[in-house]
Amino acid sequence: MRIIKRVILFTFLSLFLLIILVVLVALFPPIGLFRDTIANKAGETLGVEVRIGDIDISTLSHIVLKDIYVGPPQGGYTRPVFEMKELALRYSVIGAAFSNEVVVEEILIDSPHAALETINGKTSIDAMLANLPPSEPKPEEPEEVEEPETPGEPSPFKITLKKLTIRDVRAFADIGTHVVDFHSLGVDISGFFSQLESHFDVAVNIAGEPGKPNIHFEQRGAGELPGQTQGGAEEEQLPATDKGEEATAATAENTADKPETSAIPNPVPVKADIELALKIDVAADHVLEPKADVKLDFMLKSHSIDTIWKLEPLQLNLNVEAVADMKEDSAEVKRISFSFNREEMINLRAALKGLIEQKNIDVFI
Repeated sequence: MRIIKRVILFTFLSLFLLIILVVLVALFPPIGLFRDTIANKAGETLGVEVRIGDIDISTLSHIVLKDIYVGPPQGGYTRPVFEMKELALRYSVIGAAFSNEVVVEEILIDSPHAALETINGKTSIDAMLANLPPSEPKPEEPEEVEEPETPGEPSPFKITLKKLTIRDVRAFADIGTHVVDFHSLGVDISGFFSQLESHFDVAVNIAGEPGKPNIHFEQRGAGELPGQTQGGAEEEQLPATDKGEEATAATAENTADKPETSAIPNPVPVKADIELALKIDVAADHVLEPKADVKLDFMLKSHSIDTIWKLEPLQLNLNVEAVADMKEDSAEVKRISFSFNREEMINLRAALKGLIEQKNIDVFI
């Protein structure tokens, strides 16, 4: 799970940085005229090649960046750190002065692909960030005592998001001992928010081509790890010499300085191709005191598992339907169903009263 969390964190960090770039483009429209200069400057700072294929800006309606590319850093890395077909923000602010509403017509994040490689224990992200100039420490400032704010009337200002689409997310991570290659994640969000009322619909969908795997996983054995021998320990390279006695003495001296350590079990090599399908639908009202309906369908199926043991194919299915109402301080799990290799193992429903201070739970199996 740690490697998957790192991949997800890295992917969304990259998206966040790109959104910051879009905001800068919006605030400073002439920046589009210096697209190549900006890309070259970013590339020089990070020590990688940076390209932006096209920038289309209309201050009152849209900002679109296409064919974004952040290449691999120097040092033997081969995969681009980040690529994206399109990042688009389309909006309408003309009516905001008359209706207290800003309408975001669309946010599109199309085909973001992130890659993390490891060479000699150093990731491509670390290699890229090492090129950044060191930051100067901020001078200490006296702490200001903030006076408590008097709550005012709820603002009628509303932000409406008609469509946020994240399409075809792909992430690759190689951290030396493990490799994960994941693709086919999509997210759709729509809704509106204000302090008076709010509603959001969120749909998350992971589904590649039906019947085909969309996750490749590897765990390397000791003999496959870069710079390691079959015994699992790193092999120290001594300089070549024509005098056998000097080489023997140098080896004995190096060995004498090293404390004895217990043998570490070699990792078992594993290669697996897995099909993951996940669908989550959330409908939420009143973000400040939320009421939400949640539906989740999850399926995990192995297509091939290559290891020292013979493993039969497996399939896991999980289905959940639930409702939560913070204002009413209650929740209901309408259904939880879990199946293993198509045989239902659990079918459960539950009602909870007292989400903040728990009062009672009724569970039916």
